[in-house]
Amino acid sequence: MIVWIPIYRFSRGKSFFNKTLTVENLWIQDINRGDGMLQPKVSYDLSDGIKLWTGVDVFYGTRNGLSGQFGENDRVLIGAEWGG
Repeated sequence: MIVWIPIYRFSRGKSFFNKTLTVENLWIQDINRGDGMLQPKVSYDLSDGIKLWTGVDVFYGTRNGLSGQFGENDRVLIGAEWGG
């Protein structure tokens, strides 16, 4: 059975300091159930090919919603990327 879930997705980013620091935010909203997720992220280009970043996943809504069921499982992420 296929279930159709109408969502609203909004993403926005902005770079600072000669494009070495980037701030991004992703917002996903389930239109019918009123639940969703926010994903803010900050990344820094340390040098050519090396990027450090941190972000959080914040879930909200009722336990019956697609994102709301994870409401008590918000998380903080830290990462590094390297390559050419």
